[in-house]
Amino acid sequence: RFTPAGKAVYQTGLKQQAVMESLKAELKHSLHEKPEVRLGMVDTVAAMLLSSPSVLDTFSDITNLSLTVNNSRYLQNQVGEHKLDCAIVVERYAAQPFQNTHLGTEAMVLVAAPNLCREVERDMAKHRITNFITYDEPSLTTRSIKHALHDKSIEVNTSITATIPDLMLNLVLRSKGCAVLPYLLVRSYLASGELVLPRYNEAAMMVPRNFSVLALSNRVLPAYITSFLDDIAAIMTVQYN
Repeated sequence: RFTPAGKAVYQTGLKQQAVMESLKAELKHSLHEKPEVRLGMVDTVAAMLLSSPSVLDTFSDITNLSLTVNNSRYLQNQVGEHKLDCAIVVERYAAQPFQNTHLGTEAMVLVAAPNLCREVERDMAKHRITNFITYDEPSLTTRSIKHALHDKSIEVNTSITATIPDLMLNLVLRSKGCAVLPYLLVRSYLASGELVLPRYNEAAMMVPRNFSVLALSNRVLPAYITSFLDDIAAIMTVQYN
């Protein structure tokens, strides 16, 4: 455990390292060299980005981009170990040495196969969902979903947990239960009628999920990175509004 003096030295060292990394990136850019950018993001944001490939292509043209797609916990650890410059993660409070900047909000919706819709609606009327498929328990998304449902006096009995949204989607399509999934992921299935939105008090169940940009404290991100992040925020606004 750090002594107070050791903690001060360590925190100062982190700040100096962040400043030097930002300076190196700016110098490369000013010398018309492609700077190295190590960016992380959760899978939903990656899917949004790939839906607008011109934004990714433009950024790749001016940088040597290394993109890591994983869950928020893993990405936070990578930022903390200086293996990523920044990461787009599910928004949460992060203590030193991190800084959080809100990026945008994603809409998630409760979906079910048509043959299970009535059953799910009856369960919700009794304030409990019996066959619920969700992300793994330590997940920030799982906490957000359960808190949102709890606020509506609905508790869940988790039947299956998974770390991959596509797997959860496949299970819902096979009538193994219902799940709260990103709207972008299920939009085409709702349009085709393969999935439906169970109603609670005559309204679809929607859960907002906030995203933020996570970086080390005092790490000044270059303008070309912040501009790219602004483009992702704009894509998110279009996709979910």
